[in-house]
Amino acid sequence: MLYRICTENVNRDKVEAIVSSCVEGFTILEATGYWKGQREASLVIEIAGGNKVHFVVQAIASRIKQVNKQEAVLVQSFDVDSELI
Repeated sequence: MLYRICTENVNRDKVEAIVSSCVEGFTILEATGYWKGQREASLVIEIAGGNKVHFVVQAIASRIKQVNKQEAVLVQSFDVDSELI
């Protein structure tokens, strides 16, 4: 599975600390997002892992939502094949 968390690009150091305290590896991409018709600088956090990671990702998203004082944080999951080479 590939999990994606989309959040506003604020408090990046705190966001990175939250994610890195919960998982060993992840990718952060800068993006432009829209929420309720308003443009915002966004972060897209990608985490690869099995079904067991699902609850960890939800916990990460909840913590980010609190730190960034957001109404909502988007969490997506994709069924993909991954391997480390």
